[in-house]
Amino acid sequence: MGENFLPAKMPAITAGKFRCEVRGKAVNATKEEKVRQRVLRWLIRDKKWPLDGIEVERSYSWVGDPKRRRVRPDIELLKDGRVEVIVECKRPDVPLSQKVDQQAIDYAVKARANWIWTTNGDSHGFLLLKKNVWTPVEQLEPLKVLADPPVTDLEFPSDANDNEAVARYWATLNDPQFDKDALDGFSDDEHQFLTDAHKVLFGLSKQRKLPYSHGGVHILEDRGSAWHQFRNPSGVSYHTRYADFIAAT
Repeated sequence: MGENFLPAKMPAITAGKFRCEVRGKAVNATKEEKVRQRVLRWLIRDKKWPLDGIEVERSYSWVGDPKRRRVRPDIELLKDGRVEVIVECKRPDVPLSQKVDQQAIDYAVKARANWIWTTNGDSHGFLLLKKNVWTPVEQLEPLKVLADPPVTDLEFPSDANDNEAVARYWATLNDPQFDKDALDGFSDDEHQFLTDAHKVLFGLSKQRKLPYSHGGVHILEDRGSAWHQFRNPSGVSYHTRYADFIAAT
């Protein structure tokens, strides 16, 4: 894990537009475009990635969905003429999630890329295709960077009966296993148990001063929460958000 590596500075904005170095034209300075321009600026100026190795919004045909005839990855990084990395950019207010990962995977399959980088400008996620399975990884090897620490701030509902606070919390967590339909089927007691359990997991450092020791386990540092994928002995895969701590025994 490391600090957010993207530059805060962007090209100068004039009349709501700025000039894209890759496309060579003025583009609208939308929230998502601002993130894309920060990525492009970092690629070109910091990583020295060649301009002829960067594609922006290249169009691919899409089969199977009449409402979605074309797909356009935000950024493609090419090496030796083939796409190596797909970059999916989101607005800063859009949290990285399994839905974002799946969108990027759709693009990567079309482009035949082996690496995916998802970012909202503040947080970053990396996926690598291993044995035909997209696997979350900490390092984006083609660019030699580590994912930055995820955002830790979560608003915990103080009352399980406060439906607005509960809905806001789960929307912030953005866990597909607890969407609105699933939550509507829980009783008040189950809502209370879930929110209490998450408060313990994701709010430990706010409840107890770290480092904290108990039963021979020493929790040294809160690393926030991040998406991880695990498989149990039977082969079932779980992909959700987990609390991350640095601990010692």
